[in-house]
Amino acid sequence: YGYADRVYEQALYHGAAELQNFGVLGLKSDGLRQWLEAAQNGTSVTADGIQPGLSKYRLAPETIAKSAELRTVLEQANLIVMTIGGNDFLPLFDEMKQHVMSPSDIQTWIDTMLASYQTSLEASLTAALAINPKAEIVFADQYLPVPKPSPINKAVTEEQYAVLQG
Repeated sequence: YGYADRVYEQALYHGAAELQNFGVLGLKSDGLRQWLEAAQNGTSVTADGIQPGLSKYRLAPETIAKSAELRTVLEQANLIVMTIGGNDFLPLFDEMKQHVMSPSDIQTWIDTMLASYQTSLEASLTAALAINPKAEIVFADQYLPVPKPSPINKAVTEEQYAVLQG
C-alpha cells in the first residue's frame, strides 16, 4: 500500500477513477528517461537495457517489458504521478561509507549529480508530454533514505544530515 494507492483512494472521493501503477523499484532518472522514450517511440526495451542491474529488482523485468502498455495508459491519463530520484542518490551513501566527506564534499557531489538528474528528468517530462500533452504531471516527493542522526544512528553527522536534508 504505497502512495499510488493513496492517490487512487483520494481520487475516488471525486468520482470514478482508475489506477495503473507502473512503479519500478530501483529505477533511476536516466532509466525512466530511456523507458519513456521507448514508450514514446513504440520500441520495446528490457530492464537491464535501460539501466544495468535493474532486473535484480522484483517485477522490474516484467514491468519494463510493458512499454507499449505504458504508452497506451499514458495516452489516456489525465494525471501522471511520479516519485523519482531517491535511487539516483544512493551512490552518495557508498561514498560516505568509504571515506569521510565534509558537508562541502557532499554538496559538491550532489551539485554534480543534480546536473545529470535534471537533464534526465527534463527528457522524461518531454517524452511523457509528447505522448499526452494534456496530462497533468505531478512529482509526489523526494525522500531522504537516511534517518536523522541520534545516539543510536551515527551513519551521518548533524552537519552532513543538514546538507542532505537541504
